[in-house]
Amino acid sequence: MDEPTADQNDVVRSYKVNCPKEIISFSTLFSRLFDGRHYIRLRGDHFFGSIRNPADDNDYNVPPSSYIQTALNNVLTGENKTALKLSEQTIGGQRFIIYGDYGSGKSMTLRDIYSRCRDRFSENKTIQCPIYLNLRKHIAQLNPDEALFRHAQLIGFEDPNRLISAWRAGFVTLFLDGFDELTPPQFGVSISNLKHARRLAVELVKKFFEQTPGNASIFLAGRENYFDSRDESRQAIGYSTKDTVLELAGFNDEQIAKYLKLKSNMLPNWLPTRPLLLGYLANSGLLKDSEELAALNPTSGWDHLLNSICEREVKQIWGAGAEALELRLFIEGLSTKARQSAEGSKGLQESDIKAVFRAVFGRDADEPANLLAGRLPGLGAVPGRVGAREFIDIDFADAAGSGDLKRFIESPFVEHAGLEDIKRSLQPLGLSLTSEKIADAESKLSIALSQASKNPKLSITASDIIAIITEKGSAYKGDPIIISDANFDSITVDANINFSSLTFKSCVFSRVEMGRDSSKLEEENYPTFLDCVIDTLEGVVSRQDLPSDVLRGDTTVERYAAFAGTNNAILESTLPPAVKVLLTVLRKLFLQRGSGRQYSALNRGLPASASKYVEDIVSLIKSHNFAEEIHLDRRKIIIPNRGRSSTALSIINGPNTSTDALLIAARSL
Repeated sequence: MDEPTADQNDVVRSYKVNCPKEIISFSTLFSRLFDGRHYIRLRGDHFFGSIRNPADDNDYNVPPSSYIQTALNNVLTGENKTALKLSEQTIGGQRFIIYGDYGSGKSMTLRDIYSRCRDRFSENKTIQCPIYLNLRKHIAQLNPDEALFRHAQLIGFEDPNRLISAWRAGFVTLFLDGFDELTPPQFGVSISNLKHARRLAVELVKKFFEQTPGNASIFLAGRENYFDSRDESRQAIGYSTKDTVLELAGFNDEQIAKYLKLKSNMLPNWLPTRPLLLGYLANSGLLKDSEELAALNPTSGWDHLLNSICEREVKQIWGAGAEALELRLFIEGLSTKARQSAEGSKGLQESDIKAVFRAVFGRDADEPANLLAGRLPGLGAVPGRVGAREFIDIDFADAAGSGDLKRFIESPFVEHAGLEDIKRSLQPLGLSLTSEKIADAESKLSIALSQASKNPKLSITASDIIAIITEKGSAYKGDPIIISDANFDSITVDANINFSSLTFKSCVFSRVEMGRDSSKLEEENYPTFLDCVIDTLEGVVSRQDLPSDVLRGDTTVERYAAFAGTNNAILESTLPPAVKVLLTVLRKLFLQRGSGRQYSALNRGLPASASKYVEDIVSLIKSHNFAEEIHLDRRKIIIPNRGRSSTALSIINGPNTSTDALLIAARSL
């Protein structure tokens, strides 16, 4: 590999022959056949996969210093691999398949391995030059020679045939980035289903695996949810069971801290751990300084994430013909469709995806659109169920699910068939995102609730609206309504909020939580339950613990649950006053619906003797990292840190035994 020494040159010159003679190293000979160093110089001036500056999609010059290594796990052995170790295993023609979810850093990881292989080649430690192809630039190509020829032209390499010859001779390490961004070479009736379409789309990759010499290594990366299963992936791509399959995980806590140190930012505790999602927020300036951080609550943050994700995705698939807003409507529709299934987020069949696409775009999906749908961020394949997809992030699904509910509240008199027969309520994030995006909310919520009450198939939508009214501390202001023959997951009745005009008739509830306080107003504010079936009624010990006109007719309650965590029971306990307030506030933050609580709501239900502790308790909760304070529309909002949920629950359930520092500090007040 090294250049000849002076002594070696002298020996060669001492021989007399009748032809020109020259002594050179193998590296020099190889460079005359294929100038790998020249290729590397040219390749460095072009983008790698989906690597972009999230703040500027045209800026692909993201420095290697921005990369933080994430774990690569061998799916067979569980062994962790590093980029350095993988770059040293390219001798012998090993093949590596790297799966990763949306935003997990596949291209950054592949570039890191490429860079290490490049350095080994430049230092004459290997004769195999790394070649890096962005597969989305090779849509509709089936022949590896053709793909390599185009690749050489794209980067300005003057002699593509020499690149092809080097590949065929096994003098390269091949990097193929983004198999999930490929679409079939032709569209039409010849493609019978999505599985067939995916197989045709990755035909180029399969031929690379078949035709690359056995002594040349291959690194392939893409989203696993592109295929229904790993078996389908292996058969379509053509890799062997002997090849190494690796999974790329998201950031762990240590890596998150390192990333933010690079960005000089603080991390909101609600943020997901996908590197790309972190990048969207940090590089777009939303985490730039303390003022912007204070304004970034879970709802506005997730709203921004959804928009950014959609803007990115519509640029990734050639020929999909979708705008970012349409893609967001599509994702929101899928979330609502998933809520119609008893399986929740796992209930999306291939037919469901096509139906939602048709409803949003007004046309049937062609193959690029099908593949766009198949690789959507936040969706993964369901093992053992061909074509099925599931939301892999609960918050992602919940934030997306807010869209259809918001549109119903804004326009309740138009058809909203997608919301009918929903079997699962939105979670706190989705409810808060809906709540914050509605202008003139009080009147719109009352009108929407009145309209939803007329359709038993909209019972879950009605319960979501009730939850939003409760969270806002508003009230139902409209004519008396009766919701009949509906099935509810759960509702929370706040005694301070007037629902006296609401009657549930012949409805079934899995859970009803009755808020209690010391005010006589509660008897006037409760709704009426007429001939209903309630599985669990929380907050009371018996029927006699409620005003006589709340549970009427043949209403039956299977179980009363006045557990010690209810606010009423806490206030009646012998605990110190400050501890009572702490437990009450923690319960409102961590156990009740909503992503946060208005500061004024934390005083509700507390006697005057206890209210004086609220300010100090909130300060303690913030200083012990159980919550943060933000300001929205002149309102002070306390946002719980969901990462401390288990600790908060242990304090609520064991105030006499917990030794947590927050509880100790509260006892000292």
